[in-house]
Amino acid sequence: MQTLEYLDYSPTFGIKMRILRPDFTHRKDLGIEYTIAAGVKGPLEHYHPTLTETFEVLSGQLEIKVDGKWQGLVPGRQLAVKPFHKHTFRNSSSEDVVIMTWIEPHGGFADFFTDLWYLVRTGQYRSQWSLKFIAQYALLEKKHQKDFLSVQPFRFALRFYAAVVSLFGFRLPKFPTPEEVEKAQRAG
Repeated sequence: MQTLEYLDYSPTFGIKMRILRPDFTHRKDLGIEYTIAAGVKGPLEHYHPTLTETFEVLSGQLEIKVDGKWQGLVPGRQLAVKPFHKHTFRNSSSEDVVIMTWIEPHGGFADFFTDLWYLVRTGQYRSQWSLKFIAQYALLEKKHQKDFLSVQPFRFALRFYAAVVSLFGFRLPKFPTPEEVEKAQRAG
């Protein structure tokens, strides 16, 4: 599998990921390998309107919440989360967890991660709970709503916040092209 991007969200989220293009023998459209640091809680509970996300643990133990129920996944186990099923994950252990997720069809889902990486890469955000980061995230989720939606009441709060900050002229930055991202990654 070819690595398309390496995205390090460690300063803000405690997660690193490699976005992979499967070879022609693989049935899925897009693979994402996550390394989730010990004690890290995953993203806001969310769902995908059009895609199926299959989680596979490579090392460690992942806790995943699907439709309100937590369950543990260990190496060798897979769990497919179909469209419109609410989910999130966490690493409650004292060791890093490495997982693969397979996305099908991915549409523009990889672009969401690249845009989010760019926000983290700017170095302005040491916490995902700063008001400025939440504003950027709210605008980002609105931009990618066909692929990723937080559940209520978070989505309502994010949309409201996005509308308010937009009234005051707050906008998303101009995101780099994939070529610019690759160049920045090589530069360190």
